[in-house]
Amino acid sequence: MLIPKRLLMGPGPSNPHPDVTQALAAPLVGHLDPYFLQVMDETMSNLRVVFGTDNHHTIPNVCHGERRARNHHAQPAGAR
Repeated sequence: MLIPKRLLMGPGPSNPHPDVTQALAAPLVGHLDPYFLQVMDETMSNLRVVFGTDNHHTIPNVCHGERRARNHHAQPAGAR
């Protein structure tokens, strides 16, 4: 089936940039894949330089401010 190209201009989904479409078509890399572990090790090393630390457990993490605030306030005062 040949799907025609459309330029979506409405309030709903819009056309992604061709680079995004190409990236989404790339093979997936699992979290146990040796390549993923290599990328993670390199990222952790670069983050240690950025943050000026030798802590091996410096890892990239996404945490929204709301969750961080909720977790902070859920701790007892002496544990902060």
